[in-house]
Amino acid sequence: MSHINRVLKGGVAHVSTPPPTPRRQPQSQSHHIADADVKPRNLFEEALMKITPDYRKYFHTDDQIDAYYGVQGRPAEERAAVRRAHDERVNKHTAATGGVVLACGLKPVRGEQVHVIDIPGSALKIRLWDGGQVDHGLFLLDFVVTEADGTLKAVNSDGQFTIYAIHRPGMPCSTGRLQSWEEAAGWQNKDINPGEERFSVPEGTYCRLKCPAQPAFNFGFQVPVRERPDLLAALGPIGQPSTFANP
Repeated sequence: MSHINRVLKGGVAHVSTPPPTPRRQPQSQSHHIADADVKPRNLFEEALMKITPDYRKYFHTDDQIDAYYGVQGRPAEERAAVRRAHDERVNKHTAATGGVVLACGLKPVRGEQVHVIDIPGSALKIRLWDGGQVDHGLFLLDFVVTEADGTLKAVNSDGQFTIYAIHRPGMPCSTGRLQSWEEAAGWQNKDINPGEERFSVPEGTYCRLKCPAQPAFNFGFQVPVRERPDLLAALGPIGQPSTFANP
């Protein structure tokens, strides 16, 4: 897997250090310890507590659930039994997934594999991680800084840098400036919570990083490409008809 990182200085392209292979990086911002006073009502809530520090907003109280069933016409004396039946169904479905909840768009948690690319002349770095987008062939991307203890802290670009996708011959690709998820949803940069900005980009894409304050700054990098041995295993021997070929 090749990576291209170049910085233009005086019109000459200089190759910079390629991004390292995926590594497990301690993440100061996303590391969290579940509150001792919060008790999950079912396996789904228990799984949520492991993947996001904001799990509280996904939990429903008994009063909220009772209100929901009340609108449906459930008598008050039946609602406790209905809640128990709900938890039993949720436990069954969550157990079938091995207690794993698939989530898209979350920032990486402690121990998760990330790719980190240094930006020449800047304290900011580019971070890429799966973010639940593996099946879509995408990576999530954000900007981070390294704190004194070596952990990574997500920050917003705040207009310091813009990212452009570069067209690759023979590969369909939407070129132009990448929008963050928040911008695409209508948020202005000033309204994005600190460290919450994120982008998504297809794996293997060549990108150019521009700095509006420095017109001569021009840094290129390639998004990693994932290995998929399970996909290759499904193919027939090279040069032989595939079992998936049309008759």
